[in-house]
Amino acid sequence: MPAWRGPQPVEKDPSPEPPPISRGKPADEEEGMFDEKGSYKLPFLVLAVVCIVLSVAPTAFIVVTHIERTGSYQSPILVSGGGVVQSSGTKPSAVHYGNLGLKDSNDCDPNPCVHNGNCTDGINSFTCTCPEGYEGRFCEKNINDCNRMTRKGGNVYLSKHLCANGGTCIDKVNDYECYCAPGFTGKDCGRNIEDCTEYSCLNGGTCKDGINSFSCHCPAGYTGRICEINSDDCLPNPCENNGTCIDGVNSYSCVCLSGYAGANCETSESSYRDCAEIYKNWTQTSGVYYITPQGAPKAILVYCDMTTAGGGWTVFQRRVDGAVTFYRNWTEYQHGFGNIDGDYWLGNDNIHMLTSQGHYILRVDLSDWEGNSVWAQYNNFTVEDEEHKYRLHLGAYSGSAGDALTNARPVYSNHNNMYFSTYDQNNDKATRQWNCAKRWQSGWWYNNCYDAHLNGVYHHSCSYKEWDGIIWLQWKDKLSLRTVSLKMRPADFQN
Repeated sequence: MPAWRGPQPVEKDPSPEPPPISRGKPADEEEGMFDEKGSYKLPFLVLAVVCIVLSVAPTAFIVVTHIERTGSYQSPILVSGGGVVQSSGTKPSAVHYGNLGLKDSNDCDPNPCVHNGNCTDGINSFTCTCPEGYEGRFCEKNINDCNRMTRKGGNVYLSKHLCANGGTCIDKVNDYECYCAPGFTGKDCGRNIEDCTEYSCLNGGTCKDGINSFSCHCPAGYTGRICEINSDDCLPNPCENNGTCIDGVNSYSCVCLSGYAGANCETSESSYRDCAEIYKNWTQTSGVYYITPQGAPKAILVYCDMTTAGGGWTVFQRRVDGAVTFYRNWTEYQHGFGNIDGDYWLGNDNIHMLTSQGHYILRVDLSDWEGNSVWAQYNNFTVEDEEHKYRLHLGAYSGSAGDALTNARPVYSNHNNMYFSTYDQNNDKATRQWNCAKRWQSGWWYNNCYDAHLNGVYHHSCSYKEWDGIIWLQWKDKLSLRTVSLKMRPADFQN
């Protein structure tokens, strides 16, 4: 390449020149800045700078290759972005791009912003405005909502405990979710789940809620995690003199050997003949006691009712829950059966010995399934011995239940003076060819057959209407009753 020799003379156009414009030279115009045709002469240094700029950012600037003069001052202009520059006075009035073919493109087409970000076009650039939950140049980053910033006391802190009580934070789009530790719930695991329900603690226990747990405060007499265990109040045995302990709910009772009495069999007792004597001479508390009726070979265990109608009653039959069947043979009725604390029959031999001691009153207590109670009493109550088939004798009636034993409907159902019958020893007066005890499944003082049937089948229903139930016709007709007890007391008893 030949060496640069500076600007060379320009040959003049042979065509005639236009007459010069008559105006004064601008003060800032220097000699030699325009050639003979009025075009601006670019110094070499300026051209070099322009070339360097174009090589670095070819689209950032465009060289103006031609300027229309409207005044006497012209200068080269570097225009960015591709607009036309207007001027007035002695400044350039218009800018024309050269033949470079450069044009600023729309950098937002296609949209480079993901996740529905809004794109704003720039000069060879763009800006993304991201929706909530995203960040980054292209909105490509999901903001971690588990690393929220909070302001407290003028300072900004990173919230490391969005999920309380040990909960684990799981990031979502513009949101978060807490995976709570067992026992907690809520958006931020701030609520302790109520672990106590109506049935958490049994037997009246009080439930105390914990964290994913509960505890039970048990009432007296119960223990266990949910108060399900009845504490054995007989451990250690509180009954003295070889007494037998019977566990209750936060209580116990002692069955004392013959000759001993007291709550713990701690005191030797006289040989009381019935519960009336125990009431008068020992205790007025209902419970299980030993008595020795006149003529008995040994003491017998009985339940003493010390509250009903003045107390002192020796109970010889009781039905409370149907736990014991009364469909028994002659021998079982003779000696007695059942649970002395529940359903039981004292035994015909024992009933005979008790009523043979003097003049006794029979009391019958009844209740139905609706909670109603009635009673009946008969004086001159006696039961004969086995030789006479435990024949029943009753005197005058009084009470609220109606007379179903001595004034029965019809007369052939009267139970007074009837013999005792069981399915294996039939002593009834049935006119039909059947055994009343076998047909109605109980031992009783049957006539033909009954108006009162207190040893019948126990039905767990208030609507049962069959003839084999626990029946007192003069009160509830065939409706089977819920509870019944037969008891005796000396006629001259005074509390």
